Amino acid sequence: MKIHFPFKKALSIILLTAILVALFLIILEILNLNKIAYGVLLANEDIGGKKIDVASKLIQENLKNFELSFVLSGENSLTEPGEFVKNEQIIVKTLPENLGVNFLLDESLAGAYRIGKRQNIILGLKEQITALFFKKNLSMEYEIGEEKFCEFLTKNLEKLETSPKDAEIIFNKEENSFELTPSEKGFLLQREKLRGDLDQRLSLLDSNSIFLEFKMAEPEIKKEGALQAKEIAQNLLLNSPYFIFQKDEEWKIDAETFLDWIIFSPVAVNGKKVLKVGLSEDKIKDNLTQLSPALNFAPQNAQLTIVDGRVTAFSLSYPGRRLKIEESAKKIVEEILEKGKNKIELEFGEIEPEITTSSIKNMGITTLLGKGVSNFARSPKNRIHNIKMGLAKLQGVLIEPGEEFSFNQTLGEVDEKSGFLPELVIKRDKTIPEYGGGTCQVSTTLFRAAINAGLEILERYPHAFPVVYYAPQGFDATVYPPHPDLKFRNDTPANILIQGRVVENNLSFEFYGTDDGRKVIVSKPLEYDKKADGSMKAKFEREIWKEGKLLKKETFYSVYNSPKLYPVRN
Repeated sequence: MKIHFPFKKALSIILLTAILVALFLIILEILNLNKIAYGVLLANEDIGGKKIDVASKLIQENLKNFELSFVLSGENSLTEPGEFVKNEQIIVKTLPENLGVNFLLDESLAGAYRIGKRQNIILGLKEQITALFFKKNLSMEYEIGEEKFCEFLTKNLEKLETSPKDAEIIFNKEENSFELTPSEKGFLLQREKLRGDLDQRLSLLDSNSIFLEFKMAEPEIKKEGALQAKEIAQNLLLNSPYFIFQKDEEWKIDAETFLDWIIFSPVAVNGKKVLKVGLSEDKIKDNLTQLSPALNFAPQNAQLTIVDGRVTAFSLSYPGRRLKIEESAKKIVEEILEKGKNKIELEFGEIEPEITTSSIKNMGITTLLGKGVSNFARSPKNRIHNIKMGLAKLQGVLIEPGEEFSFNQTLGEVDEKSGFLPELVIKRDKTIPEYGGGTCQVSTTLFRAAINAGLEILERYPHAFPVVYYAPQGFDATVYPPHPDLKFRNDTPANILIQGRVVENNLSFEFYGTDDGRKVIVSKPLEYDKKADGSMKAKFEREIWKEGKLLKKETFYSVYNSPKLYPVRN
């Protein structure tokens, strides 16, 4: 059968068309090779057919000249708070970087370059054809630093806003009454719209002005939402004065303090914000904290003395009390606001003494174990004060069986707040005034008591040079928090109670506990190797016996430098 001419002609046209299409696609692929596809735009800039470096320079030039304009115009904008602009424009021009904008040029160009360069050839050609005939306008990629953006708004645009003002309650001292200040409407920048317009301008490098629009903002609390709180506050004032008390003691809350307690807080009632009157627990707690030193007192331990060889209490114990600040503050708020009271009883906690009269014998405190004495005659006033402070810190201290006693830890902080005064101390290569100077008189006396009681000495250091107050030399113990320290262990079977006293210029400590049969022999300190410059050495021995057997024999050595090496410096 012969092929008709019309069919041959149609077939030829189809083949020719296919060849032309294939040729077109090949040429298009070649033209776009290693280049951005023709028809691709970035932020309205035609970069098709260009290599990335060429396109980059072109976009960089556009970025260099790109500015943002913020315009106030028409009745929807403001110049001064509350005043509309009608016939003028105010333009704030700025560079994008002043808003914290960072254009991601490399990422944007990379996205443009990927158009038409798919692993799937058909999809890639489709993208190239679409871009060529219909254009492909890509947005610039960028990021905004929120901190800098907010800083720009605050500096340049926030001043155009007026915030709504809630109704407030203030106290008029002259009239001695609460007054109401009315609420006011505000005008706020529509920030979401501003951000949307900004995103549009940045993505296309569009220099058209961004129009700033404002919206009216209603106050949350209006006059009618504050009237009730004002009346309640006025009634609280009429119910004054207020008192806090404990048994037969009473303290008046002055008007200024009470007014400082009153607070007004916004709360939601039936979907509306209103003011609620209250009392500030934090401020009440602050006032109670300041008052507490006058209200609190420490428990008094039973004190001991020796009568016919027996330990008895010569002063009765009594519990201490401590103001419960948290509980008292809550109670004050509740009873004034909810119960209408103007006299509120404070909450106190009782502190039991560590040593009660009845518990002394149960604790095994029946015998004088050892005593230490020292003389501080001719001491300056501050030194005597510090000695008595140290004595007070140690008075009545209990040391449990096996417990390690630390002088520095028991003494606590040695500073002005703790009540100590400046006096001479030996520090490094000099003798200088510092808080607590003279407490070594206390540690030395305590060391002597521990030695005579036969207790295990864990840590003891002599002074750097011989000190006249600690004669005889060799029987002293220097301390300086946190180190050096005086430490010893209660190696008796029962508690040890420390009792101290000052009689004229003599300081003494007595250790009371249970006699376990040990006998202690302490030699007199021996001074030797004495030099003309005042340096010397000293030692003494201690023997501990029990049931006729020698349990321990020790020698305590002391080396003293010349006092000249530690000059006094004020």
